[in-house]
Amino acid sequence: MKKICALFLMVMLVCSIASAIEMTSKVFYTYPVVNSTGSRLTTFVPTTSIYSSDRIIGYEVSNRLDNAGNREVYCEVWDSDGAAIEISDEVLGETESISGDSLCNWFPYPRNLEYGIAVIQGGYTVVTIYFER
Repeated sequence: MKKICALFLMVMLVCSIASAIEMTSKVFYTYPVVNSTGSRLTTFVPTTSIYSSDRIIGYEVSNRLDNAGNREVYCEVWDSDGAAIEISDEVLGETESISGDSLCNWFPYPRNLEYGIAVIQGGYTVVTIYFER
């Protein structure tokens, strides 16, 4: 029984060390998508900014400080090829705030991209994409 417990503890120690090594090799970035117009906007993020090999951790949509009365705080984040958003593209997430507050959506695990990021957002909002490379 002692050997089994010792083996279990050793496996747990090795797993935690491997996880810590993997986390230290990651570099985390943010990319803001700004809509300074008063209407809905679709933005295709350049693949030179967020690569298709990057992993998306989450995103945040916030109301711009210069327009406190804005109530269209919403966004959709897509994995799209950059030509147009089509039915075959994957929705990574969508968020909407009725009260105009900022909202953040963290994925339970990093999402892999197939193509690139496309963002549909409401007027006077900033969508910040969090990703790891």
